[in-house]
Amino acid sequence: MLTGAGFVMPVLLNQASCAPTLIGSDRDTGLSLCYVAGDVTSDGAIIWLRADSGSEVVLHYSNDRTFSRFSSAGPFRVDKDADHTVKIELQKLNSGTTYFYYAAVTGKKPGYLASFVTAPAPSDAAKVSFCFSGDTRESYQPFTIMNAVRAQRPDFFLHLGDTIYADIGGQARRLSDFWAKYRANRNDPATQLCFFETSTYAVWDDHEVVNNFFAGNPLAPIGRKAFLDYWPIRRHPDDAHRIYRSFRWGRAMELFLLDTRQYRDPGTGTMLGK
Repeated sequence: MLTGAGFVMPVLLNQASCAPTLIGSDRDTGLSLCYVAGDVTSDGAIIWLRADSGSEVVLHYSNDRTFSRFSSAGPFRVDKDADHTVKIELQKLNSGTTYFYYAAVTGKKPGYLASFVTAPAPSDAAKVSFCFSGDTRESYQPFTIMNAVRAQRPDFFLHLGDTIYADIGGQARRLSDFWAKYRANRNDPATQLCFFETSTYAVWDDHEVVNNFFAGNPLAPIGRKAFLDYWPIRRHPDDAHRIYRSFRWGRAMELFLLDTRQYRDPGTGTMLGK
């Protein structure tokens, strides 16, 4: 992680609120879809992005929109085994602070500016604003609800599951099928513009695999991998498959994200001790 000063911002970044929707791949930047910031804490965040096959990416970030001082993370090579995506962990951030960031693919023009706010410190009596929704079925596009979320200027957005419908509009069976479902949903302009301006916590439900699936479904491991490939979720060091997690936002709020699928008993429907 590097720190710089006196950075001259590219022309693209001087245009306030001009982040485009990235349908497919952008030849100029080498990026596709949009960034997603997630699993934000009082001192860290995960940034997800997708770029050209084989490319390397550096992420620049600052709590000053002019980038008079900034830090950089990388370079990171996109992972072909995760559909050419990469997740970049930012650490040692200030609590309750707006951060601006953009990605730069080696040999390409810099990407567009995005932002998120870190959680307040656990001891702070802070006011927290957030929006939540779920069930982003591809046939429901455009997801205009994301315009309403963006208009609220929340501290974060909570996606409550069914982030894709893997079993509708063509059953996903191979990993590439699941990835295609995520790409199709992420190609929604309202969603992209919202993700450029706030962070997201995501948890899965049944349709990331198949309707009402239980633990042991043969497609569950494939659906889980695709879900983890496409969302900025911090991997637990002792359990790479863990999706349930919690986040503290100040003294009065703790957010618990539950996994009600991969620990559900197929016989009784009850949870298996998780």
